[in-house]
Amino acid sequence: MIGMIRKYSSFLLPLIPAFCILLTPNLETNHMRPIQPLIVGILFFLCSSAMAQVSLSNGNFPKVGDLLRYSIPDSLPDYAEVVTNAGNAASWDFTYFNAIAQRTDSFISLNAVPFTIRFFFPTSVNLVQYIETPDSVAGFSLSGGYQLFQVSSGAYINHGFASTLSGLPVSLRNNPSDTIFTLPLVYAASGTSVSRAVLDIPGIGYIEQNRTRVWDVDAEGSLTTPFGTFPSLRVHSIVTGNDSIAFDTLTLAFDAAAQETYDWYSPDFPGPMLSVTVGGQDSLIQFISNVSYADSLRDVFQIQLSNERQSVQHAAIYPNPNQGSFRIDLPESVNLHGTIKVFSMDGKLLWQDSLSPVSDLWIQLPDLPNGIYQVIVERDDSVFQGKLLLE
Repeated sequence: MIGMIRKYSSFLLPLIPAFCILLTPNLETNHMRPIQPLIVGILFFLCSSAMAQVSLSNGNFPKVGDLLRYSIPDSLPDYAEVVTNAGNAASWDFTYFNAIAQRTDSFISLNAVPFTIRFFFPTSVNLVQYIETPDSVAGFSLSGGYQLFQVSSGAYINHGFASTLSGLPVSLRNNPSDTIFTLPLVYAASGTSVSRAVLDIPGIGYIEQNRTRVWDVDAEGSLTTPFGTFPSLRVHSIVTGNDSIAFDTLTLAFDAAAQETYDWYSPDFPGPMLSVTVGGQDSLIQFISNVSYADSLRDVFQIQLSNERQSVQHAAIYPNPNQGSFRIDLPESVNLHGTIKVFSMDGKLLWQDSLSPVSDLWIQLPDLPNGIYQVIVERDDSVFQGKLLLE
């Protein structure tokens, strides 16, 4: 009976208010209307469930000492599958995710950050995420990094980023700070945050970032991944802005690429249960560009081969290095009916496309930062891989 109710809950939920009225006592006779006791119990359960709402407070988010494990799947969901399922009774099923790589997010206290770095940030910072391999800033390589947060009863705030450059501390402090969202977090909540950060590079110049974040909790429901099924709120965020870079007397200003994300949060896990990044905001075509989900420890590899795949062969890429336009040369005997994928070196799937039945493949990648990437060409019975250098 309970299983049938769950199955047809989308049909029953609109009727619950009427059932709840039927269950109320008759004020004149002080008697319940004649409904079977089992049905009465079930309807009371549905009434209370319908009124329940996922609400997240500061206690539901990461704490000092937390180690959160995330898996990167080998395939991306369809854009429509992710973004169109909204509302306050949504359901998402991503049980088909198959992990090919994992990362661990670690959280430390402000006192664990070197004094030369924490000196630039307010004492209200009560949570720091350590980043082992941070992204480069304006082409400068950084060693280690810290994302500094303040988690209070009223908001989840990003105070900025800090690292070391050639042994010197650098801080990109948000002032005003970036409010990721306000708390408590509930369905239909929304907000806007404007932040500004300036990074001084001694002897070189400075970098200025201006950002506007628009966010809303656009969905509430049940999320299922290989990790389990969890009640969740989905936070949709769009971050836009502009950057300025100054070198001596030269100043360059340009718009930053918009960042659109969907993050699922649950009272059962301190970090996002699922994070999805959307690409192509400046074009008519939008697509999922990156996915990670909370997971347990798994034995994963950069490439996982099915039993039918016999070997991993080399794929020739040229020109290499290049700026995102290149050719993959495969044996003429290969009948291409498969997929080409581009991964970052930490296992994040950044781009994929279907193959056409040709042996010479010209690839045009979306804008990706300079660096080394792994290119995987997958067929039913074989895998080809090669290293790609973007510069």
